[in-house]
Amino acid sequence: MIIIMYTEFFDDLWMRAAADRQIGAGEFLFYRGDEVRNLYLVRSGQIKLARHQQDGRVFDLHLAAGPAVFAEASVYERRYHCDAVVVADCLLRSISIKKFRTLLRSESGLAETWESYLAHALQSARHRTEIMSMHKVADRLTAWLEANEGRLPPRGQWRQVAAQIGVSPEALYRELARNRR
Repeated sequence: MIIIMYTEFFDDLWMRAAADRQIGAGEFLFYRGDEVRNLYLVRSGQIKLARHQQDGRVFDLHLAAGPAVFAEASVYERRYHCDAVVVADCLLRSISIKKFRTLLRSESGLAETWESYLAHALQSARHRTEIMSMHKVADRLTAWLEANEGRLPPRGQWRQVAAQIGVSPEALYRELARNRR
């Protein structure tokens, strides 16, 4: 997971938001085609944006681990373009899109920090695209590790790394075993 930094400015924003909501692993926060009503903060846990491909495969577009803003591009859309699936039990907080847009227009500091946050999200997406363009599993893993301070998550989360770099879990495990020799 390429981490986009959660900045302290968000603390003030999220204090104005709605109450926390707990959602369990395997549940959906929203579905593709649903109307966009809120911007979300993942306070703890993990949630992913997933898009179903025509061939039946599911492509994970983004994995957010708390604290992180989630589905930020949806602020500028009417409907969601993918599903939001909880990977590990989440504690979420939301703010209505209307309220958020009003705050962006009225508070220049918030607007500037939001722009910076979105720029980092774009850089992260471009890096992930670069990783996905690599042919060798070894190259993909190396690039992912470079973006994540050389650290893998705990063993139980390696499948998510495989999904993020676009390889099967088995291919990732083989590459990790080769690297340990």
